[in-house]
Amino acid sequence: MSAKVPGEKPGLLIHYTVDGNIQSTTDETLTPREILEDAGLDPATHYLARVIDGRRHSYKDTPDEPLVMDEHMQFVTVDARS
Repeated sequence: MSAKVPGEKPGLLIHYTVDGNIQSTTDETLTPREILEDAGLDPATHYLARVIDGRRHSYKDTPDEPLVMDEHMQFVTVDARS
């Protein structure tokens, strides 16, 4: 998980998925870069997209924009080399 930052609420676990794999955090916000790193992926070769109502919202151009985390968010990764 990401380093502790102001605004973090210890003990409040937020569950989300990356490529169908369950991840969790106590951070209220994470960047797409942090989500990729926490999932064991290299942000230099991959980018993140959030799945909302079956559609993808890409964070390819905003990897350092903080996202307010919510329970059951769904993300997929995209290989930027393709």
